[in-house]
Amino acid sequence: MITFYPLLHRKQMRKDRNNTMRAISQPLFPGYMFLCFDSSGNLFHKVECCEGVICFVRFGNGPAIIRDSVMENIIAACFKLGVENVDVMEGYVEIMEGNTVNSYDERILSVINEPDSSLKSMKLVAMI
Repeated sequence: MITFYPLLHRKQMRKDRNNTMRAISQPLFPGYMFLCFDSSGNLFHKVECCEGVICFVRFGNGPAIIRDSVMENIIAACFKLGVENVDVMEGYVEIMEGNTVNSYDERILSVINEPDSSLKSMKLVAMI
């Protein structure tokens, strides 16, 4: 099974100390994790029974399947954000810091750069 759960690491001004920054991590798509696995076996139901999993995003009777090209574009956009450090470990991507420098695909970047979690999720579902 391959997982994709991108995190944005940012610096934020501390409220309790003047002129002091703290590092915070926020998921790029709050509440969502992307999984790639063979859904024909038992693994589908095992994933649903994991702690913290509420449900799969569904279209009709089955889980939503994101086209490979869309996932490749999202992952590529994460790498193209002009970040200084990007770590990939077993399908896990962390965006350490940085702003958009080069646009890879405007639709994907608009999803990634959307500050409102609800709008970000709706834009992502619209792309699927």
